[in-house]
Amino acid sequence: MSFKIISAKLTGNPDTSGWSQAYEFEPEDVQKLKLRGKLYALISTSSQKEGLDTVVLGREVLLRLHEEYFGKTDTKPFTALKEALKKVEDEFSSWEDIQIAAISQIKDVVYMAVSGGAKTFLFREGKLIKLIESSSGNTVAASGHPKDGDMFLIGTSLFYQHIPRGILKGFLQAKDPKVIVESFAPLIHSQEFEGNLGVIILRFNHYFPEEKLHDFTAPISPQQEKRFQEKWTPKLSMLKEAQLKAKSNFLGISKILGKGGLYLKTTYLNESTNPKKKTSAFVGGLLLIILSVSIYFGITQKRKNDFRQSYESQLGSAEHELQEAYDLSELNPQRSRELFDQARSKVLGLTTQEIDDPKVGQLQERIRQGEEKILGQYQADPQLFVDLSLFSDGFSGDETAFSEESLFLLDKEEKKIIKVSLVNKKTESLAGPSVVNESKTIAAYSDRVFTLNSDGVYELDGDRKKVIDNDWEADALIQAYAGNLYILDKTASKVYRYSGTDEGFGSKKEWFSEGTNVDLTGSKNFCIDGAVWVTSAPKEIIKFSYGVLQNFSLKGIFPEVQNIDDIFTTDDSVFIYILEKDQERIIVVDKNGEYKAQYSSGKIKDVSKIVASEKEKKLFLLIGEQLLFLDLKHL
Repeated sequence: MSFKIISAKLTGNPDTSGWSQAYEFEPEDVQKLKLRGKLYALISTSSQKEGLDTVVLGREVLLRLHEEYFGKTDTKPFTALKEALKKVEDEFSSWEDIQIAAISQIKDVVYMAVSGGAKTFLFREGKLIKLIESSSGNTVAASGHPKDGDMFLIGTSLFYQHIPRGILKGFLQAKDPKVIVESFAPLIHSQEFEGNLGVIILRFNHYFPEEKLHDFTAPISPQQEKRFQEKWTPKLSMLKEAQLKAKSNFLGISKILGKGGLYLKTTYLNESTNPKKKTSAFVGGLLLIILSVSIYFGITQKRKNDFRQSYESQLGSAEHELQEAYDLSELNPQRSRELFDQARSKVLGLTTQEIDDPKVGQLQERIRQGEEKILGQYQADPQLFVDLSLFSDGFSGDETAFSEESLFLLDKEEKKIIKVSLVNKKTESLAGPSVVNESKTIAAYSDRVFTLNSDGVYELDGDRKKVIDNDWEADALIQAYAGNLYILDKTASKVYRYSGTDEGFGSKKEWFSEGTNVDLTGSKNFCIDGAVWVTSAPKEIIKFSYGVLQNFSLKGIFPEVQNIDDIFTTDDSVFIYILEKDQERIIVVDKNGEYKAQYSSGKIKDVSKIVASEKEKKLFLLIGEQLLFLDLKHL
């Protein structure tokens, strides 16, 4: 079976992250084309060779790939393609994260190979199937027989990271590779680092070449001539006899007309003045118009019916998956979200086809409702809880501490502390410049308030008194828990505990167990609920329990977290709350890292600190002089 291949490719713009290039090759040599087929290749790397154009670099890799694959035709295509990629990857191993993917089609077989982390997927009958995936330093190959309508994707690892599987399936419903690539483009080019991102999409359609015409110039055998004469000689004789009879009749009529002459009576000199003929012409034209309109509407209706049949199976599948997602939302939330994502992808694919069907609109509305019920995605509109400037002129909060449904806020510039009850909004000025002094951050336990200064820790009680001398490095954070104080020393990457006593606090004790080593120099904040939770890398949360590092990771969040600005939890909280200002959202996960919900609002980009009161079912957001809140709908 022959196939016609429709291809489209997309690569990111070269930047500091690297570059990628995509190519198509069709040998002019007929023998090479027969033995090696047309080659589609994708190359990417994180390398940026100073002084060299990335196009030149790409051509250098491609030239070697071309030489290895097309240079010798005595090996089988499968072996040739795999060995070509392997050899080229080895030659350019000094480049960072070089990835190569290639695919070729010979007769009715597709050959593919990937290396360095590239992957190949097959989209067949609405299902997205991973075929092969490579890793750094290894090359993987495969082959198979395509079907009519199959789409093959060869892409770099970064492409599949930025285009989630569900969204990818939705776009692939469009079936036209060029349309699909146009849909991908805005998502790709909106990424901050897109240089080494690339994909090639190939669609295989059955191709039926025109049948060869019969060669009438070929010599006729004696047997063929005999059969021809036996079949056609009697018919030719009958035709000749009929011609002679017609000729005889015509001559007879001519003789009769020649005697008396033939006269024609003409009443109308011009056809256009004949009323009967005018009416006939009008009726005939009208019938022609009606016929044309009928044909047009018939063709249009047939096209609509054919189009409806083409998407009804997807529509039915999306309806079924969406209903099942709703049914499982309480029993199995993870499976429910998976089914919902599949249904949403299919509906997204249907909407790209400009389908005028009320069922699609109904599904879109159910998808919108399900984003809250099933995915826990809430569009929030934070409301004002307290205007802090009304209680202290010029107050703008920087740091917060939470204890027993009260919130303590520190303004480092104005050197003031305000206390706000989260139950009844009661607000009071707690301390002024003479007491707060040069405080860097704040902690609270019960009604006791502590500030961290450059020379130690002070407790505020009408006045202030030093309770701990500074014996840590300059950059530190403080928390209070169960009557004890905890200092996170960023420079030393240590956590110290100061046990509470009747006289104050005991001496410093290192809280980490022996052998626990972790980099905390980039920590932004930490909180304690029995375990210690620390934001370390831009998007990483580290958990310690009894001084020992625990396995913890965030799971099921879409889109993935890129930069954590603040976290909050307490021993009374079921969940952990994560502030991500760039994405304008607050994410909620349980204490195993499983996704629960997320709240989105344009105001979140200006939030500096978050505090959650699950008892009051409110999430509080600090924006300078304003303390806002939104209702927690996931509880």
